[in-house]
Amino acid sequence: GHDAPVLECWTTIAALAAVTKRIRLMAAIRPGFRFPGIVAKMSANIDHISNGRFELNLVSAWWKEEMEMYTGAWLDHTQRYQRSAEFARVLKGMWSQDVFNLDGTFYKNRGAVLSPKPVQKPGVPIWAGGESDEGRDMIANECDGYLMHGDTPEAIGGLIEDMKRRRDKTGLPPLKFGMAAYMVCRETEAEAK
Repeated sequence: GHDAPVLECWTTIAALAAVTKRIRLMAAIRPGFRFPGIVAKMSANIDHISNGRFELNLVSAWWKEEMEMYTGAWLDHTQRYQRSAEFARVLKGMWSQDVFNLDGTFYKNRGAVLSPKPVQKPGVPIWAGGESDEGRDMIANECDGYLMHGDTPEAIGGLIEDMKRRRDKTGLPPLKFGMAAYMVCRETEAEAK
């Protein structure tokens, strides 16, 4: 719930990047919480601190209450994915171009400079999840990886095949796939249940 104690992920992940050596680190960002130009700089910085182990989870803001709590703003489903696509274009543009310009619907960047660029080339890997056609199309066109919730092997296989077909249409390199998996450990199965 929204009132449960939780650390802020970006400051926490920067601290973890400094004291770990091998694990990959992923932070979530919701377009609307921060401007993409600032997130591009923060991501590049954490990528340097971690020596190229940082990844980004682009969350298109499914939790209305949270968006209203922290930003006072809520967009409809289609607009959320349009904003996410534009957000990803700003990140990738700033990570790859010396000077980046965008006159978008949601974001305007004029002469944006980011240096140093991320350690990883062409930039920090961008992941996202989504179940709708709009969400999956945005991910196929703008992201490096597709995140899924746990499900049956058949359901996960179907999602992977669908995303492979969508990605093939773009001419971009193959998507990576990730799945949230949770483990409940107790002495007995009854206790775990």
